[in-house]
Amino acid sequence: MKKIYVFLLFVFLFGFVAMDKASGQSCDKCLLNSACIPLTFDLPGCDSVKVTLCVRCGVTNPSIYWRSVTYESICPGYEIEIEQYVENWIRENTLEICGNRPCQEPPPFQVYFSKPLCGDVFWDGSRYHIYDAGVNCQNYCLDERAWCWCNCVPGECWDDECERRGGTPYFNYSHISYSETNPGACDFVPYGYHPATPTNLKFEGGAWTEPLRCVRIYWSWSPPSQECND
Repeated sequence: MKKIYVFLLFVFLFGFVAMDKASGQSCDKCLLNSACIPLTFDLPGCDSVKVTLCVRCGVTNPSIYWRSVTYESICPGYEIEIEQYVENWIRENTLEICGNRPCQEPPPFQVYFSKPLCGDVFWDGSRYHIYDAGVNCQNYCLDERAWCWCNCVPGECWDDECERRGGTPYFNYSHISYSETNPGACDFVPYGYHPATPTNLKFEGGAWTEPLRCVRIYWSWSPPSQECND
C-alpha cells in the first residue's frame, strides 16, 4: 500500500495539470482534492471525443469517487457507446490510480461512478457538448459498486461467487445501487432527438445561437431516458 500512497501524493500534488494543459480541456469543475484526467478517444464513426473526469481516492475513507464533468464533441446517437468507453476506462485504471484492499478487511473499498443528469448543452452544427452547470445545477447519477479482492480462502473471503468459480480468486466489482444526488435540480427541456423537440433545438442544421442552461441530460433517445435506476 505504501507505493499507492506515494502515487496518490504525486497525483494530488501535480493533479495531472500537464495533461490538462496539453489537452486544452478544462479541469476547473473538479472538486477540491480531486485529480483531473482528460480523456480523448476515437470510436468507430465518431473520432476525437473528449471527456473530463475527476477522481478522488479514499486513503483514510475507503471509497473512490469518479465524476465526469464535461463531454465534448459528442456524435448524436453515440451516447451509450461513449458512456461504455468511459466506464470501461475507469474500471481498467482505478486499481492503478487508487489501489484496493482485500474484501475481508472491513470496511472494503467502494467505488462510485457519477455522470451528470443536469447541465448545459450546446449543438455546434455537427456535434454537441455537455458541461457541468455549476453549484446551483448539480444532479448526478451515482452508481455504487464494491471494489475489493476476494482470495476465496475459507475463513478469510469465501462467498457464492467463490463457489461458482470453484475457489478461483476474483475481483469484486458488483453493482450495489443507483441513486440521484439531487433530484429536481434542473428542468426537462426537449432537445436533440427527443420526439417533442422544437425545430430550433434539434440536432440538425446550423449551430444553436446559445447553449441550453441547466437542463436534464438525455443519455438515450429511444425512449428518452429520464431516470437513474436499475
